[in-house]
Amino acid sequence: MIDSQDISEQELEVLKGDAVGGNNLCSSKWLINTLMSLCQVHENGWTKELESQLCILWDLSMEEEVVSYLISYDFLKIAKKTLVVSDEPRLIEIILGIIGNICCNKEAIDTIACDQELVTQILRYLASEDSLILIQLLRILQLIVCKIWQNPESDWTVHFTECEFLGDSITFMLMSSTNNDLLLAAMNFLESVSKISLPHENSFLKKLFKIDNLIPALLESFMQVISTEKDGYSEVELTFIRHWLIVLIVIMESDSLKFEDYENDENFLKLMEIMYRILEPYKKSYNLYPMQRSSIDIITDTLRILLSFHCCDVNIPPKIDHIIGTLIITLETGMSSSKKYDLEAEEQIPPSFLDFMIKYWLQINKLCTSEQIVEILCLCTSEVSQCLMILIQNDSKTTLEMHEKVENCRLLLENLLKKNNM
Repeated sequence: MIDSQDISEQELEVLKGDAVGGNNLCSSKWLINTLMSLCQVHENGWTKELESQLCILWDLSMEEEVVSYLISYDFLKIAKKTLVVSDEPRLIEIILGIIGNICCNKEAIDTIACDQELVTQILRYLASEDSLILIQLLRILQLIVCKIWQNPESDWTVHFTECEFLGDSITFMLMSSTNNDLLLAAMNFLESVSKISLPHENSFLKKLFKIDNLIPALLESFMQVISTEKDGYSEVELTFIRHWLIVLIVIMESDSLKFEDYENDENFLKLMEIMYRILEPYKKSYNLYPMQRSSIDIITDTLRILLSFHCCDVNIPPKIDHIIGTLIITLETGMSSSKKYDLEAEEQIPPSFLDFMIKYWLQINKLCTSEQIVEILCLCTSEVSQCLMILIQNDSKTTLEMHEKVENCRLLLENLLKKNNM
């Protein structure tokens, strides 16, 4: 630990001219004085001047040379003591922010893992009610997950699995927070955890979380971030949706996405509302062209989830499949236009994406009854519904039975339209 008595005025003068960082970011003297002030915060109190100094240090700690300097002068020990004695939220936020920057250093993150007391102090802030503290903490946890992904034998794997409240704390955030920045950080962390599989173990997600509790929390977090039906999504919202879907698919593939009563289960009904909210903006052509990679992934993953329910003979609201049917015809028309006007490659719809959507439509026509298909077609325009039926008839793998089913759907649709027009 640094003590002011350990450094003479003469030594400080020598250090004064020494710049820390390749671009002369700051002097050694300034850093040492800042660290000494931090050591004395419990005695001298929290001041605006110290806050300003630490905010500068927080920014500077993004530089590797500054991180090396901080470690050599026992910043981690100072941070550990500060986290133990201080209850000042802003100070704790800044300390965790600096630790987060230090964790970007491969050696430093391992050094922290070897200090059980520091790890305990960091993880205990999962119980904090301060959103700004939690956001910095989640950034640290995110970097740790990246370390575990690189090396499942890391000490961090043990620290995470031995932290009994980690999963419950993140679940509580998702379930109860109204701070979108916090929910975005939590979802980013959760998505990274979901990609990890430990040797000879279940998925890391199932090891850390109670999945039955996590599912309703996931649903609630989506309804908070995407609180209403929208005309389009921001990049931040697209990232959240993408990560959210990845986590849900991991849960689904582990055979844990189950509901007691599909017709009346509140969580299933909420999930279907979310599926609708995700797809609904893509009815607008300006959300399709040019087609972003994130949108392709989002639509693809949404269809994967919906198809899994279709395959289990679960009724999907026709308003959802009607959007998908409309999208198929819109995209098919768009691809024809791309060829006609020779659009740039990045503006075109990937053929594999459209093929996937068409396969979805063909598959659900096999799984659904004629009456269910007609419910979907009734919500489409006349032109779209006709094109969707032709799509099935023109498919080389369509059986005689399916041709008859399409004709039956056509008759049912005509009779229903006549009845409605009477």
